[in-house]
Amino acid sequence: MLRYFRRRRPQHRAETPVSPQDKLIAAHHGYTPERWAQLPALVKQDLRESVAWELREAS
Repeated sequence: MLRYFRRRRPQHRAETPVSPQDKLIAAHHGYTPERWAQLPALVKQDLRESVAWELREAS
């Protein structure tokens, strides 16, 4: 009876979402979205802050 409720198709694996802002920051630093998703959180934070400082200096 339990086999009746079993899913027959393989389920879609959700990829780690990368926001559009993070895609821009990753491209600015030369990373692909896949490589960006593998970076540790502190490294991502530092890269985001470096872009923010560059934008402040440019304005």
